[in-house]
Amino acid sequence: MWLIELLGALRGAGKTIVSATHGLDIATEIADRAVILGEDHRVAADGPAEEILRNRELLLSVNLIHEHSHFHAGEWRTHTHYHGGAHDHDHP
Repeated sequence: MWLIELLGALRGAGKTIVSATHGLDIATEIADRAVILGEDHRVAADGPAEEILRNRELLLSVNLIHEHSHFHAGEWRTHTHYHGGAHDHDHP
């Protein structure tokens, strides 16, 4: 958490920080801009972090998130998982 706070403080002071992460849950806290690379190492998207990280189809296409379905309590449920380890049922 201290690193996220430090990066936020540096961001607030107008410093430019370049960071690489699969931690999508913290990306908007530390970045204004996101550059997403595809598995072919080419730029798949470049723009405002919040906008880019809401683009579910983009994140699925570059393998930063994945979905799986399972049958539970008499119904099919689909969940989205971040590849960084976080689990999110409400991700757009």
